[in-house]
Amino acid sequence: PESFSGVTQRIYTRYGALVPPPNFTYKVARLLNVYMFNLPEPFYWRNIETAQGVYNFANIDMFLANFPSAVKFIFPIMGTPNFYSKRQGQLSLNWPAWPGVTGPPTDTGLLMLGTFVHAIVQRYGSRIAAFEVWDTPTFNWFTSKTDYTDTARATTTWCSANGVAQMFDGSASDMANIIYHVQDNSGDIPVLGCSAPDTVSAVTNNIERILNAPVTVGGTGKAKDHLQGITFQHFTAGSALTLKDGIDRIRAVTNLPLWHVAGGNFESGTTE
Repeated sequence: PESFSGVTQRIYTRYGALVPPPNFTYKVARLLNVYMFNLPEPFYWRNIETAQGVYNFANIDMFLANFPSAVKFIFPIMGTPNFYSKRQGQLSLNWPAWPGVTGPPTDTGLLMLGTFVHAIVQRYGSRIAAFEVWDTPTFNWFTSKTDYTDTARATTTWCSANGVAQMFDGSASDMANIIYHVQDNSGDIPVLGCSAPDTVSAVTNNIERILNAPVTVGGTGKAKDHLQGITFQHFTAGSALTLKDGIDRIRAVTNLPLWHVAGGNFESGTTE
């Protein structure tokens, strides 16, 4: 790999002080599921834009101050604010769980997403290695139930009855629209799509659906025209595919650069 990624999942605080960063050498760290000062996911859109057009950067500033300036971060695009969500008040049954998280932005929300990304670039551009658009749909890891087209299955009732994590309740074009509005405002910072389900299950093909989905709000082309890379993850337990198999599945549909952003062993309790 070009560089080694740092461990950032669940960096907790003790007695009001941030737990020190890892002491090994790394250049890039992912910010997907960071905790600090008892606030989960301080980097998510809904925790930064707390009211329409109002941004609270205090937690990000506090976090970044604890890392060397040379360290860059993969910034997640996730957590639509409830007031911009197509599914207002809908609560995910599993992580990540808060009202509206599973819903894609409305047309107005997409425009405001672009404004949000522009604000992040203006303030933190030198510290961001890439934006990662988290596109994991409602899914079951090992069945073909994963889908971006059957939105009825993403209801709270269906997910509860089938033991399925309720995550992104939207179509492939909803995801393409998010990708477009992020890339249109990201400047020179690359935008990455996520292939998590396809690298652990042999029966899903979500990344192909996303790559070929047309942009329908505010832009043109397909999602693949606005991505500069694909993130993937792999765990030694709980996966139906080997790491090579997972990579081969991505390579069968795209030659975009790959970013390995998460891995570990579920059995030993070690992740990211």
